[in-house]
Amino acid sequence: TLFLWIYWPSFNGGELEPGSDQQQRAVVHTILSLCAATVGTFVTSSYLNSTGKFRPVDIQNATLAGGVAIGATCNFTMTPSDPLIVGLVAG
Repeated sequence: TLFLWIYWPSFNGGELEPGSDQQQRAVVHTILSLCAATVGTFVTSSYLNSTGKFRPVDIQNATLAGGVAIGATCNFTMTPSDPLIVGLVAG
C-alpha cells in the first residue's frame, strides 16, 4: 500500500510533459482519489466486518482501485470533488 501511495501519482503523471498543468493536475487528482478510496474503505471495512475491525487486504485493494479508476482521466480539468467521488466509488 505504501508503494502505491508513493509511486502511483508519478505513474499517472509520468507520461505528461514535465512541469505542465496537466502533470500537476494528474498528481493532485490521483492523490485525492487515493485518499477517498482509502478513507472510505477504512469506514466500510470496519462496518462490514463482524469484529468491527478493518482488514488490511481491503485497504490494499481499495488503494489500487482508487489509482486505477482515476488513471484514465487524471489530467482532465475537474473540481476537487470529482476525483474524491471517483475514489470513493472505486474503493
